[in-house]
Amino acid sequence: MRRVLSVILAAVLVLSVLSVGCISSKSPGVPSGTASQPESSSIAQSSSKNDYVIVTDWSNKTVKVGVPVERIVSLYGLATQMVYFLSVEDGKKIVGSTPLAINDAFIALLDPDVKKRMKFTGSPKNANIETVKSLNPDVVLTAYWGDERVNRAIEELGIPVVVLNLEGVDDYIHSLEIIGRILGKEEKAREAAEYYTNAVSFIANRTSGANRPRVLLLEYSTKDKVFKAPGREFFQNWMIETAGGESVSKNLPGGWNTVNVEQVAEWNPDVIILVSYSLKKPATELKKELMGDPAWAQIKAVKEGRIYAMPNDGESWDYPAPKWVLGLYWTAKILHPELFEDIDVKSIAYEFYERWYGLDPKKVRIVGDMP
Repeated sequence: MRRVLSVILAAVLVLSVLSVGCISSKSPGVPSGTASQPESSSIAQSSSKNDYVIVTDWSNKTVKVGVPVERIVSLYGLATQMVYFLSVEDGKKIVGSTPLAINDAFIALLDPDVKKRMKFTGSPKNANIETVKSLNPDVVLTAYWGDERVNRAIEELGIPVVVLNLEGVDDYIHSLEIIGRILGKEEKAREAAEYYTNAVSFIANRTSGANRPRVLLLEYSTKDKVFKAPGREFFQNWMIETAGGESVSKNLPGGWNTVNVEQVAEWNPDVIILVSYSLKKPATELKKELMGDPAWAQIKAVKEGRIYAMPNDGESWDYPAPKWVLGLYWTAKILHPELFEDIDVKSIAYEFYERWYGLDPKKVRIVGDMP
């Protein structure tokens, strides 16, 4: 009898070992991704004392990351914001990042010690390898547009590097899945992907047959003291088009393009959306200045009072950080108020803060027009 039991137990152990494998799933698809992406990402967990996950990153590279992750370097500011979105506690494990994250007023609200803890480590194109090494991270997050030589130098230190793309909607959701797996937040990442996808579908369906106003989004550069409009590669054009508008700058090259009032007058947009990434010079202040400037007085959007300040709660809502979905609701509401009478953007924002960050909305200061 003992021999029979021994054989049975041995068989069970063999089956248990063989059953350890990986899970693969296709990222949810939504409109307007800006680049191709891997069709699947995978995760595997070892049966040894040192656990790990295996993910396929945006570059189709298989990366093994030890878990639980305790120290993170994020060379990609958008990835830093995504980590805080998935888990504020995991955000506090980021020991090195970029000025976008270190100076992020919303992150400071979630993590008051961020400036004391987080070191500047450079960018995906020119990271300081010695600083990265000194921080002893379990993983480094970087951008698809970074320098592969930087990635190799970090990997040669024995540090895994995960390449992400957060700058188109499809890629954003796929990268959300990858980070969720690394952090052990797969369920929250899936819920968030569904939330984003449903919001995009809801707004795109409502605006599908609507007349499309001609829209110009202008970002004010406090550094250069000029206005800039997004070119064909930038996320803001997708947001305007999905919200039921036509972006007048969508055929400009590349990313941000400096524009003057003469160019704006030539476009003569129906609607102008103003964006500022600095609360020292908020979009609401820019709006007052433009409305009182004679040089802008004959532009249709100014004459008709259809000039709006994009909300900023420490992070502007127009770019592919976690709150781009709030920017999408907001843009749809200002372009088509008659189609979205039942939508209260401020209420949606408050629910967003509570649900995804566990944050009391009363602690958040939103600067901008609220339709």
